[in-house]
Order: sequence, then C-alpha cells, then structure tokens
Amino acid sequence: MKKWISFVIALAMVLGMSGMALAAGMKASGKVVAVDEAASTITVHDKGGKDVVISVSADDAKKAKKGSKATVDYHEAGGKNVADKVTLKAAKAAEGC
Repeated sequence: MKKWISFVIALAMVLGMSGMALAAGMKASGKVVAVDEAASTITVHDKGGKDVVISVSADDAKKAKKGSKATVDYHEAGGKNVADKVTLKAAKAAEGC
C-alpha cells in the first residue's frame, strides 16, 4: 500500500511539473526580418539578437510586413515554433528630408 501511495504522489508531481512547463510559453519581440506567406511563417529578430522563425496563421502571415514590429507568444510543437498570439505594429515611416 505504501508503494502505491508513493507511486501516485510521484506521478502527480511529474504531471504537475510537465503542466507547468507547457504553460510557460515563450515570447519573441522585435523586428520582422522575413515573411514567408506560402509557409505561413515570420522571422522575428528579437531583442537578444536572435532570429526566431515562427509558424503563424495565414491571416497573420498576410498582415506581417518586413520591418514591422512584432510581439509573438508561442510554444514549440513538433520541432516548430507555433504562434499562440501575434501582435503586429507597422514600422515607423522615416521622417521627411
């Protein structure tokens, strides 16, 4: 009986920790440096200097423009980064000469 209780407690701890890992998504925030509408991906150059390729919806891929600012909450699935939430802001136009 004690072994059974120990097993149940250990299983609950493992499942609880894996749930916390899944809930802790990732975030990329920075400039959009590439858009691939055919593959529905955008590449964000984040503040850490890293380029992050993220799968987005076809609608978000159409809206994204190279040079715009993006903040993307995402998770990893099947070896790919998959967007959960995408926020895009147009790049600021250069001020006149």
